[in-house]
Amino acid sequence: MSPTDPSVDALFTPIDPRSARLLDRAEHGMLTLSVFNSYFSQEIINFSVLAVHRRFHTFDVVTPGTELGILLEAAGYSPERAEAKVRKNLAMLRGRILKAYDLIGVPRLTAERHILTFGGMRGNPVYEELSAVISREIDRDAVFRDACCNISRRVLGRINQGSRPTREQLDAGVRYYIGEAAVMTDAAGMLGHDSSVTCYRHVIEFIKPLYEGRLRWRPAENQGYASLRPLP
Repeated sequence: MSPTDPSVDALFTPIDPRSARLLDRAEHGMLTLSVFNSYFSQEIINFSVLAVHRRFHTFDVVTPGTELGILLEAAGYSPERAEAKVRKNLAMLRGRILKAYDLIGVPRLTAERHILTFGGMRGNPVYEELSAVISREIDRDAVFRDACCNISRRVLGRINQGSRPTREQLDAGVRYYIGEAAVMTDAAGMLGHDSSVTCYRHVIEFIKPLYEGRLRWRPAENQGYASLRPLP
C-alpha cells in the first residue's frame, strides 16, 4: 500500500510532553522538507502533505530557499553555479509540493501562499530577533555548533559525492543553519498562530538539545516538534 493512499496512517512522534500537548491541540503544523535529499520523492511528499492536512487545522510547508547557496559555495561551487543549482532543485521541490496540494484539493493560488522558505522569513521581527540571538551565540554554543557540523558533513558529502569536507567548509556551512534553527524555535510567533508543531522526517541534531534546554536559547512555549513517518 502506497504512502499516498488516504487509508495509510501517519506516525507523528512528539519530541517531549509539551510537543505532545501541542500536537493534540493540532492548531498549526509546519511541514519541513529538504533539498538534496533522495528521501523526499513525490510519493513521500504526497504522504507528508496529506498527513499534516489531516492532522492540523491549518498548515504550511517550509523549505530551504536561495540561502542554500551558502552550502554549495562551502562545497566549492562558484556563486553563479551554486545559484543555478539551487534554483533548479528548489523549482523541482516546489513542483512536487504543488502536486501534493493538488491531491488534497487545494487550489494552486492558495497552495502558493502556504509554501514558505526559511530565508523568506527575513524581515519578520520574531525571525530577525531570533536569528540575531543565534548568530551571537553560534561561536559560544559548542552543542549547537557540533550538531550543525554533523549535518553539514552529511550534506556536503552528498553534494561532493562522498568526499570528506574540510574544517573550513564545515565552518562556512554552519552559518546556513541559523535560519532553520530560528524558524524551528518559534514558527508560531513568526506566523501568528496560537501554537505550532514543526514536522520533519526525523529529529534534526540541534532539535534534541534545544528541547532539552542544552542550548543557549529556548524554544517558544507554544512551539513543538514531532517526527513524521509512514506507519510500517
